Amino acid sequence: TGQIIGYDTNTFVEKSRWDIGEYVGPANLYWNPFVASPDGRYLALGTQSGIRLFSVPGPPVTQPDFIDTVRYRQGMVFDHTSQHLYVGTTAGVVQRFRIPEGNLDRTYNIGGSAGGIDIAADDSFLLIAQGNPGVATGAFQKLDLNSGAVTNITYTRNDPRMDAGSWDIKMASNGLAFGDVGGGSGGVHELRQINLLTNEITQRSELGNAQTVTQIQR
Repeated sequence: TGQIIGYDTNTFVEKSRWDIGEYVGPANLYWNPFVASPDGRYLALGTQSGIRLFSVPGPPVTQPDFIDTVRYRQGMVFDHTSQHLYVGTTAGVVQRFRIPEGNLDRTYNIGGSAGGIDIAADDSFLLIAQGNPGVATGAFQKLDLNSGAVTNITYTRNDPRMDAGSWDIKMASNGLAFGDVGGGSGGVHELRQINLLTNEITQRSELGNAQTVTQIQR
């Protein structure tokens, strides 16, 4: 429909509907991240022309072209106060924008290729799925949002021929995070569990044999 449609999750009655303002089709799905702010005030949708920001309920707050190289954009996440939107790109940077103005506030250089991202409950750091693996190891990255320091949390690649790096990551409320290690063409996806206190990574048995791998922090 070229629209975002909101439903009541108890009754599934339609509550809101917004025109996106441009075509978002199957060919662009890899480059169209879509996130909601934790307080439910905003929705952000990546499109070919930029990032469209919507207030809930209501019309778009603003429709800026946040990033020049929009096709390199992947993960997005709001902070818990709805003051900033963080955007990861395959160009190896994470950009922070002020909400609702849409002004670029800060750029973090992480290297490689940022996939999915998630933010800590206290908004102190981001966890990033790094999609540019090394010869023998891949990595998830912890980005300190105050200092800009990056910690690489590495894992052994089980099959470097088929492992295309990590694609997405989500933090739980119990000190653990879960990352998706994606395969290339025909590759097998693996689920890795990260202990955020020790940076130990365990391969979950749901998608393969459970094993603990040695971590190297840089």
